[in-house]
Amino acid sequence: MSKSLPLQALMALRRKQTVATPSLSEKNRTAGPVICIHLTSWGDLPAICSLGQRICADEFLLSGPPPSLTIIGPARNCPNSDHPRITIQPEPAENRGEIARFLVKTQPDLLIWTHGRLQPSFLAEADALNIPRILINARNNDLSLTSGRWIPGVMRALLDGFVHIIAADDGAVQRLRRTGVAANKIDALGKLHSETLPLTCNEAEFSEMSSLVGSRPVWLAMNVPESEFRFIAQAHLAASRRAPRLLLLMRPTTPDITESSLALLRQGGLNVAVRSHGDDPTDSTQIYVTDFEDEDGLWLRLSPITFFGGTLTSGVCHSPMEAAALGSAILHGPRVNDRASSFRKLAERGAARLVRDALDLGEAVEALLAPDRSAEMALGGWEVAASGAAVTNRVIELIVALLDEAEDV
Repeated sequence: MSKSLPLQALMALRRKQTVATPSLSEKNRTAGPVICIHLTSWGDLPAICSLGQRICADEFLLSGPPPSLTIIGPARNCPNSDHPRITIQPEPAENRGEIARFLVKTQPDLLIWTHGRLQPSFLAEADALNIPRILINARNNDLSLTSGRWIPGVMRALLDGFVHIIAADDGAVQRLRRTGVAANKIDALGKLHSETLPLTCNEAEFSEMSSLVGSRPVWLAMNVPESEFRFIAQAHLAASRRAPRLLLLMRPTTPDITESSLALLRQGGLNVAVRSHGDDPTDSTQIYVTDFEDEDGLWLRLSPITFFGGTLTSGVCHSPMEAAALGSAILHGPRVNDRASSFRKLAERGAARLVRDALDLGEAVEALLAPDRSAEMALGGWEVAASGAAVTNRVIELIVALLDEAEDV
């Protein structure tokens, strides 16, 4: 990778230290390529982990093992990852020796830098070790240096060293071009967002359950705490007055449902069946309790309407994007807590509706039984859930091209 004079000068200053630059010539890894992703803020972690789920998948590379990710960011509040191929850790101290040791230890084949707060020492050492790099989420107000401002032209040299840049806003595009970055290096695609992948399900189970449900209208209540069982039963009774064949699929928060809890659902004479009891939904079943774990993809595929439990009482609920990705109209109560941003995005597209109580929920379900109304909401939700796909796909395209190019060298 060629370097302009200002960056070479910066590297020369760094090398006045007595630390010898290690070499990446001998690689002992056999588990596939390593991608290092630098975060400016841990707030970007969900989107990066969503990207990681895609690039760590077995189908990502047509041959050889899938890549691994080393995600680094600010030293404080370093979270953990439960994904076996994603390592999350604090970034090294901003001095040449620490950075060089880190890069040799992790041996990345590719560096992805987020936002535009560029660290000259880190990027210069990556260049010295011939690690290609791309910049994503580049925002106009973030295009700055964390150090090294005393050498004229460093900013341009660092930006020019990126193989490709994905700009998050128009201001960033204009500034990059004014700085001298070639137009063919810049994509104006926006910011990387979490991409919700549709939940999977057992196809045989789906076929069997679809046959059992038949043509009955269905709605789903997800992640329902016992404190909301009575509300859910009342809502179902209200919605069933004009749709007597209506079936409620109810996923409780815990799999261990008690007889006293079931009694709350049976109020008003409702017929309740429980999956863990070996029951299947019959024509007379009004509420089917789906209390097995890891089956959410099955129930979301069966229901065009999903209410998110916990939002009437506790405020603890699942991400609505999973339902949106599978084309379900979304209903929720006022208490959404840390999911507020997701519900707000869906509401802005007409994909989510707020309900205040059991009666309001029942009326909303009844209204959405009209296929055209639920389909319109579902389309808006799917568009929101898929909104991050363009950036994600472009990043993956660049990663594949750079890794393929490295293999050919």
